Amino acid sequence: MKKQGMTIETSWVAPLEEVFAELNDEAKKSARDQSKEAYKLMLKWGVTTTVFLILIGTFVYWNPFERDIHTWFARSGSLIVLIPLLSEIWFLSAFNKLIPEDSSSAYPRLLICVYLERKFKKLRCFSVIVTTTLIISGTLIWGYGDLIQLL
Repeated sequence: MKKQGMTIETSWVAPLEEVFAELNDEAKKSARDQSKEAYKLMLKWGVTTTVFLILIGTFVYWNPFERDIHTWFARSGSLIVLIPLLSEIWFLSAFNKLIPEDSSSAYPRLLICVYLERKFKKLRCFSVIVTTTLIISGTLIWGYGDLIQLL
């Protein structure tokens, strides 16, 4: 599938600036708009995850039911697993919906897809690494958090 000098296959290895330059004006505007939305999604993901982790920590520290702090610490591990997982699922599903559907032909849409995938690959990998780390940490806290008093 070739049009305007760049194939979809070569757009995966061409410099990102060249992929963007290959887009027509309407597609460039769409790609810029989608990029702004992707940054907003990443910010929402980070803020949501951070706020909920702070709330979980505050809840454990506050100890509203006056139980043993080690028990609450261990129970917080289940929330530390759940919140980042749900936040990541929301982020990745919302990111995948960024692909524009209003382009007149398939070629600019595919190039925009390639452009967005390549431009935000590091940010998506970062979110997955953070989420995986929080899930592993939360699982360890959930399973062994009550034993921290023995240290």
